[in-house]
Amino acid sequence: IGGVKIKKLTYALHQDGLYFAGIRVMDSYRYAAEKAQFGSRTWHETEGMQHVQDALLTPRTDEFPNGVRAATIFSPPKDADYGFAFHFQKGGYNAVFQDETVETYIIDYPEEKGTLSKTDEAARTLAGDEEINQSFHTTEDYLQTPFLFDATEHQNALPKILSALGVDDKSIAYSRRFQEEIKHSLGNWIAEYTQGMHYLANDETLSLYDKKLLTEEIKRAKRRIWEKASDIKKRVRAEVYEDIPYEYGHSPREFLSETGDQYADYAEREYYETRTPTVHVRRSDCRSVTSDDILTVTTNKVANALSSGGTLGGVVSPDSIPESREPFRCPRCHFTTTEPVGDQCPRHKGGCGLTKKEFIEMSRKKGVKVCG
Repeated sequence: IGGVKIKKLTYALHQDGLYFAGIRVMDSYRYAAEKAQFGSRTWHETEGMQHVQDALLTPRTDEFPNGVRAATIFSPPKDADYGFAFHFQKGGYNAVFQDETVETYIIDYPEEKGTLSKTDEAARTLAGDEEINQSFHTTEDYLQTPFLFDATEHQNALPKILSALGVDDKSIAYSRRFQEEIKHSLGNWIAEYTQGMHYLANDETLSLYDKKLLTEEIKRAKRRIWEKASDIKKRVRAEVYEDIPYEYGHSPREFLSETGDQYADYAEREYYETRTPTVHVRRSDCRSVTSDDILTVTTNKVANALSSGGTLGGVVSPDSIPESREPFRCPRCHFTTTEPVGDQCPRHKGGCGLTKKEFIEMSRKKGVKVCG
């Protein structure tokens, strides 16, 4: 958010689960898990996401009498020397979605491939040494077991995670300030963009011509959002890091929409849609496996991945190996193979015989409660 290595997405939380751009998230995850096969990394990702959704949907339990308000899953490195923390936090009612929302923050952090030291260190700030030493030994343990926050802890959860992952106080303050400015200055434009994406994905009455017009409007909306966000970023960065007021140095039309004048709003829209682009919005802002560029996760990319049967982890960390060839790793005996195994860890190849049904029963643990 605003240059700090955080990406943010918003899900709708309906009674039957999480949705993104009209797509039921868990349908996409389950499809990806079946394709990747039992015991794969994607399978464990899917178990973890299911636990997050279940926890956010459950009003109360003995362990969480006021319900779960937030959850975090760590995704250690797969193909490169960095991992991700996925933090899900209830965001209140949203009129566009006509339901509660879940704000999802994606934070990347440095971690050498094949190790868990940074992940362990961050996790210990949430659950303590004893819990981590007992329950978290492998990448798969982290992927399938969320850390859960109740109503008293959820507001402190994100700052605690950011601090654990090495994001300093000034960066946190900058990120928060940038987010507040975005909500204030771009809230209406973002709502229009989100609503357009929702209609494009769900309104079956739209003609091909109407879809084309709506697609063009969505593209214009995205461009003006990113262009104005770029100016907001420069201003907030100057004020937070350099303690100086930032002057745009462009047309005063950039400030006009705040007056509430309808003509001024039209003028500002036109200004940001037609000025020479200062931000490129087509690429992802996660490091790719083949590039050192810092890129941006777009709504279109996430929606396309989920609609074709993918996971959030797959979006931010593109696989260099096709999903169907992900290695099987048994969660009980850790037997590993790239060959198909069906629904059971193969005894004849040195495995323990764990079946898919037994694995599901094994993974009923819904997550680790985070104490204050």
